[in-house]
Amino acid sequence: MAQSKLLIAGISLVVVVVIVLGAFTTYFASARQKDQTGIKENTDAVKQLQDQSVEDKQTLEQLRLGLRSLEKASTEQLLQLRRQNVKLQNQLTQLKQQSEQLANSDDLKWHTNRQTGHSYTLTPYPLPWHHAAEFAKDHGGHLVVIEDVNENTWLTETFGGRTQYWIGLSDEAVEGDFYWVNNQKAEYFNWLPGEPDNFKKKQNHIVINPETLDKEGKFVGRWNDISGNLPKIAIIERQN
Repeated sequence: MAQSKLLIAGISLVVVVVIVLGAFTTYFASARQKDQTGIKENTDAVKQLQDQSVEDKQTLEQLRLGLRSLEKASTEQLLQLRRQNVKLQNQLTQLKQQSEQLANSDDLKWHTNRQTGHSYTLTPYPLPWHHAAEFAKDHGGHLVVIEDVNENTWLTETFGGRTQYWIGLSDEAVEGDFYWVNNQKAEYFNWLPGEPDNFKKKQNHIVINPETLDKEGKFVGRWNDISGNLPKIAIIERQN
């Protein structure tokens, strides 16, 4: 009887040990699997970071190359603008010298308008608007001030309608507020259709006659706003 109890106790102990060992085995197997999964995830994360680092380096290099290209292009454009500026300054100097040479000459051919009692002539060569205004002053006059349709018509009949001429009108001080060179506010206008339009916000000085005539010639004597830096022949007016 005692031996049977011992045998049962031993079997029970063995069963318990087997159960415990099974539990530990399952636990450690699960832990190992988790560790392996964690290691794989960490390895994948490291690889992703490495790949991202390579992409970032490539992007950074592309940005550096782009900046170098922009710097080179900007430098070339700046040099080109400087060369153009020097060229324009030389042209303006030459024009000013020509203007000074003719400042005291009597070679200009004046025409008298009986209605206004004033005389009118043309600059002998094209000038930017402000240089033309200086030339007019040097010859005792000013850029023409057109006060009515009769004077406007007389000018085109006298000097022709196939050439653009500077007149003494601008809105240089205030956009859309037109004044003559004698500080008189303009009341009479003879604009081309669609003008003035201040194209590219750089047109503040006025010419008479369109650049290209229509077949009927109905736009002869009409006005347009253009850039004052363009060289044009100007109409000069002076009192007799």
